[in-house]
Amino acid sequence: MLTDASKLTEDTSKVQHICFRKLWKMDQKYLEMFEMWYWRRMEKISWTDHVRNKEVLRKVEKYPANNKKEVRLT
Repeated sequence: MLTDASKLTEDTSKVQHICFRKLWKMDQKYLEMFEMWYWRRMEKISWTDHVRNKEVLRKVEKYPANNKKEVRLT
């Protein structure tokens, strides 16, 4: 049988875990955005050039053009 204090601690830890997972996903998204901004800046590719992220990564040889599998950007 759980006491009120232990139940509260358990619920709090679950909420913290959920929040941490959401923050981690947000951090990954912003890191990927920064990486693409960085490579575009280094290669002098403007956003108005309408170059896809995969093409930018191929230019910097992040993954080869003959790779048939889908690869995550980071």
